[in-house]
Amino acid sequence: MLDQGPRIHPHTGCHLIFTRDERRFKEESFDSRMHELSIAQNVLDIVHQYVPAEDRHRIATVGMNVGELSGVVVDSLEFCFTAITSDTPMREARLKVVEIPLQARCRSCAAAFRVEHSQFSCPSCGSTDLEITAGRELQVTDIELRDGEEGS
Repeated sequence: MLDQGPRIHPHTGCHLIFTRDERRFKEESFDSRMHELSIAQNVLDIVHQYVPAEDRHRIATVGMNVGELSGVVVDSLEFCFTAITSDTPMREARLKVVEIPLQARCRSCAAAFRVEHSQFSCPSCGSTDLEITAGRELQVTDIELRDGEEGS
């Protein structure tokens, strides 16, 4: 029997299952980082589209919006980005992630609210006829370059 439903470990991306009898957790490994690795590679591809090769060593940060509903584990994404840029001119670049909370608007009463604890119902009228207004984002927002450095 489970005390709580499966939860995701914030650093490893593994499912944590707490059992009533054992009072300890076991980790069920799965390849959660593969998802974040492909996203990190896509971010790198976007950067390559906008920053010429001779300026990539100047990249300080790559800004991103990551929505709560996007399914991305931010720590894993940051780890993967660092890993794939470690032996490149972008080795000093870091992701600057803004996590966007899940928000909705009720189609019945027009109330706007933050969806918390997976409660997809309006706190004002109880309706489940909702429009998600934020929280699905997964986008590169900006690329910041360090000023005037010569090639390395």
